[in-house]
Amino acid sequence: MSSEYAMRGQYSAKLDIFSFGVLVLEIVTGRRNNYAVNFEHSPNLFCLVWKHWVEGTIAQIADPSLGRHYPMAEVLKCINIGLLCVQQSPTDRPSMSAIVVMLSSDTVYTA
Repeated sequence: MSSEYAMRGQYSAKLDIFSFGVLVLEIVTGRRNNYAVNFEHSPNLFCLVWKHWVEGTIAQIADPSLGRHYPMAEVLKCINIGLLCVQQSPTDRPSMSAIVVMLSSDTVYTA
């Protein structure tokens, strides 16, 4: 759940972007996000994905049911977009039209 909704009950298009990012990360990793998990023992999905993104080890968290039969560039693109969508600040999240452009591009984007 996004921070603006959890803390203030605010709903906006950027909340939908956040939810889209969660969905993308869950699909690519084959894992569900769990906010109730203690980070010291088992990080939530965002922390886990971010850790692997920074370390350059994304292949380690790709959905194992895919059996390594996928283009790594597409996995990286989806993880990149998912991480942009779950930024804490709504203003840092891309618009849906920007996401469409990113999905059809081969470029890696930053916040």
